[in-house]
Amino acid sequence: MRYYDPKTDVVFKKVFGEHKNLAISLLNAVLQLEGKNQIKDLEYLPSEILPITIGEDCWLGGGVTVCPGVTIGDRCIIGAGSVVVKDIPSDSMAVGNPCRVIRKLNA
Repeated sequence: MRYYDPKTDVVFKKVFGEHKNLAISLLNAVLQLEGKNQIKDLEYLPSEILPITIGEDCWLGGGVTVCPGVTIGDRCIIGAGSVVVKDIPSDSMAVGNPCRVIRKLNA
């Protein structure tokens, strides 16, 4: 399992590194944070606020959105454009908005 931390993750930094305000806006919108609870700076963003875990050997199609707090198990395929709002068990193919398992895969 891999834990994605926006302060240290290379992919996150590459996508949002030069557009920090976009990342902050997206996080506040997705997490529905308002007023004094809003994220002001990624430097002080606590890691536990985004516990997204993606297992080994997973394939995520283009435009997939993984919401905070979601775990995607090992060897999963997530269809393009899917919005993953709840955990996906290992060895599953899942698609849709909201994303749901449509087939179990051979382990």
